[in-house]
Amino acid sequence: MPLKWLLFDLDNTLLDFDSGAKYALTETLKEYDFAEHEQMIASYHSINHRCWHRFEVGEIDIPTLKRLRFEMFVEENQLQVDPALLNRNYLNLLSQQVLEIEGARQVLDLSRQHFKLALVTNGFAEVQHPRIRKSGLRHYFEHVIISEEIGSNKPAPAFFDHTFNLIKKPKRAEVMIIGDSLSSDIKGGSDYGIKTCWFTPTKQKQMGTVMPDHMVSALAHIPAVLERFEK
Repeated sequence: MPLKWLLFDLDNTLLDFDSGAKYALTETLKEYDFAEHEQMIASYHSINHRCWHRFEVGEIDIPTLKRLRFEMFVEENQLQVDPALLNRNYLNLLSQQVLEIEGARQVLDLSRQHFKLALVTNGFAEVQHPRIRKSGLRHYFEHVIISEEIGSNKPAPAFFDHTFNLIKKPKRAEVMIIGDSLSSDIKGGSDYGIKTCWFTPTKQKQMGTVMPDHMVSALAHIPAVLERFEK
């Protein structure tokens, strides 16, 4: 059955979130004259990863995630600073980071010739909207779905229910999600019964029971995957 819709993840699929986050955190720490060293940055990333995992499995919501990760960071590193202020400055800097993953614009140009596109992200609205706008990628997508705005997140079925309602409820076999995260993009898509394409530039091997339908190590390889599904 031909595909009709492609659901593209944003962070670390189309835009380089990791590089942007490292820059935003480094500059935030500089503002407070904290020593810039890898141990402190590693501490934040470890805490952030644990908080996002708790969010993905439904243990905490977005407001709690925003508050908790910098509270834990300040406590772990024994910093004398308001964690809410750190968070605010970090998010402001992060919202301006729009480094594209190699091949992002090209794959979108090719994809929209044959399919309808939607952008699906678990990010914060105050960060994602400015990044999408500044990147110049917004016009590729008929819909932008941000977890914070709809009260649900990938991989939860409710996130995909909301998305399918927006795209007029196509058959699930007519939809593919493309993203870098096994735990949110690929698991969510697989559980929902849609096709999945895992973007893994580090050529990471599959872990656990999550099995993508397709796997690519570069965005330039996606058109070859999609060719078999064109009308």
